[in-house]
Amino acid sequence: MNAWNFFMKSTDTSLPLTDFFSPMPRSLAHRGNSVDFPENTEASFRSANEMGVDVIETDVRLMKDGEVLISHDPDLKRCAGDERLISSLTGDDLSSIDMGRLFTKDQGRTFPHKDKGITPLLLRDALALFPETRFNIDLKDPGSELAEQTARIIQGASAEKRVCVGSFHHSSIKAFRRFLPETATSLSQKEMLMVILFYRLGWSPAAVRRGRVRAVQIPEYAGPYRLIRPGFIRWCGAHNLVLQVWTVNEKEKMQQLFSEGVEGIFSDIPGLLLEVCRDYSILAPPRQISPS
Repeated sequence: MNAWNFFMKSTDTSLPLTDFFSPMPRSLAHRGNSVDFPENTEASFRSANEMGVDVIETDVRLMKDGEVLISHDPDLKRCAGDERLISSLTGDDLSSIDMGRLFTKDQGRTFPHKDKGITPLLLRDALALFPETRFNIDLKDPGSELAEQTARIIQGASAEKRVCVGSFHHSSIKAFRRFLPETATSLSQKEMLMVILFYRLGWSPAAVRRGRVRAVQIPEYAGPYRLIRPGFIRWCGAHNLVLQVWTVNEKEKMQQLFSEGVEGIFSDIPGLLLEVCRDYSILAPPRQISPS
């Protein structure tokens, strides 16, 4: 099927959201609108949401008190100047952390979001603040503890249908699939490595064969090797896997990937990504969250 025809075919409804991939998510905001606001905060998520992105991508880590905090790094040093490990923090610590403290768009000349009350965000709060938003959640800690807590929070928010969960750590995503087997997940790094080695032979991971995996989320390149190849795109289609590429911030590259048949793109610049989606007439239609 021609990539253009596929795009048009897969965005032709405005039905209630009963599945993370329907309507097909094209624009995935990497840590929210992280080019204009501190990443992985309510402010960056709200901005991306108001732009009209399909999905907000985010990362989670486990805190000392068992809460799940939204953060890419194991500490908040890069974003807020706080060197404490997230695993050592509790909810009581968050109100004093300024996530806008170090955010700058002009190499440190100004800090437009400093002292604006932007604090770290818990996963449960993000799901409550944005009840009609789809989230792609990356489990950053290995093992089962974060996976189990994240599954409980998703279930408690009745958000099973509007999240897709991934992890580099095979142990973590395997545990999550056990806790919430009907929620969409993506391939782990271990699974992806095996796929790259053997997909030409028709092989697929057990989780794909059992329907536990719905997405392949990868960079365009792994070192010098380009992962986005016609044969691999066909393999994804044959196994009903949605192919999404991270993290793309150049307009020409976005256009190229969509033209090749990539179905979704993660970007730090969601406004630019939405512009490309409009040019290609592949914006997802308005959606509603159906009751669970």
